[in-house]
Amino acid sequence: MKAAEKVAALRKALYKAPKAQKAAIKAKLAKAKVALAKATVVAKKHTSRVEAKKSKALAKKIVAIKAKLAKAKDPVRKAALVAQLKAAKKVAALRKAIKAAKPQNKGAIQIKLAAAKTALARATRKFHKATLRVEARRILKIQKKIAAATDPKRKALLKAQLRVAK
Repeated sequence: MKAAEKVAALRKALYKAPKAQKAAIKAKLAKAKVALAKATVVAKKHTSRVEAKKSKALAKKIVAIKAKLAKAKDPVRKAALVAQLKAAKKVAALRKAIKAAKPQNKGAIQIKLAAAKTALARATRKFHKATLRVEARRILKIQKKIAAATDPKRKALLKAQLRVAK
């Protein structure tokens, strides 16, 4: 950022400077441009490293969602997982699109990416709510069985099952 500001300041100074000073300012401007180019390379490297980490994390998340979807039995939970998977895939696709996009198109894609991330967060919250409801129903079912049970051994087994469920 500082390098870009320095280049901008030197350009401004070059425009306003008298002819006698222009050569010296041009030399300084050339050095500043080289420094800016180096800083840009470092920033791009760092950005690509961060993006790679993000895409790896998202890929892991997609795999985890697919695994949960394969195990899911409750239709509400399943639907929430499908929505979450769809949103995660869209975020992944938009991240790939940003890498391949031309600089002038990146802004529009980033706006879409922000909306997709929001949708993913919403879908994740919906899934967690559905999961909580399913678990609450399961706990309620076990509690009813405990209340109805007369055999002490069965009651003890159900109580153990309840502790695991909580």
